[in-house]
Amino acid sequence: MKTYLDQREIGPQPTLAAALETARRQAADLGRVVVEVKLDGVDLTDEQIDQPGTVAGERIECISADPRALVAMSFEQAAEALDEARAIQQEAAGALQAGQTDQAFGLLAEAVGVWEAVRKVLDQAPVLLGVSPQSLCPAGTSFQQTTAELSASLSALKATLAMQDWATLGDLLNAELDQQAEVWTGLLGQMGQAARVLALPGVGESESKAEGGAA
Repeated sequence: MKTYLDQREIGPQPTLAAALETARRQAADLGRVVVEVKLDGVDLTDEQIDQPGTVAGERIECISADPRALVAMSFEQAAEALDEARAIQQEAAGALQAGQTDQAFGLLAEAVGVWEAVRKVLDQAPVLLGVSPQSLCPAGTSFQQTTAELSASLSALKATLAMQDWATLGDLLNAELDQQAEVWTGLLGQMGQAARVLALPGVGESESKAEGGAA
């Protein structure tokens, strides 16, 4: 199997698993991660990558990226989605006040989906960089405390839904959860900026070696 990393041939490999391992190792040496894999010009699915023994072909092309840019983009996209969810929450509150509960529930489900996506990004993105979420927060911000406050607000949301207390739910959406959306939109943006300029151990040295080798 001919194997390439960022259009550079890295030698024939006996299997897809071996090709992926070699590409990931060489990418890691440059402070990068493999983000896309093509087999004979066709993108492989996550399932195929996780079970490489089920796939066969002749040419493997791996594309890598700077993990800092990936994480920064994840945070920035989450911030944009949350800013939109803030407007959705307010619209849901208005629907509740107008007695349009079906419409309110649909909007609320959309907003809750965004919050769940934000939590997933917060759980996974820092791991890709090998750092804690706190290390990406601006000085004076406690990630643990800010997260606890969000959890309390989302728990209050679930409780009011269970009690079918629509008046309290509307107030919660207009006030407490609106404030949480504002806080986290700003914090996610700041964490994205921090991730983009984060110094990763050995990356600069590896990049210099790669540039020297290509010259």
